[in-house]
Amino acid sequence: MKLISCNRCGVVFNQDAINFPDITDHDTQEINVNHAFWDGDKYVPKIKCPVCGADLVKEE
Repeated sequence: MKLISCNRCGVVFNQDAINFPDITDHDTQEINVNHAFWDGDKYVPKIKCPVCGADLVKEE
């Protein structure tokens, strides 16, 4: 189990239980920036925090 917390409201989530979206379009192999966050090295999946609506980013 990997725990992550929302940077805005502080609620803690089990990252393994969250369905993060697939950020790569299978047809074009392009990144869907609506579901991705640039972490400085690469794009990673993100969702909206169900509590406050802030971006919740998948940690690798």
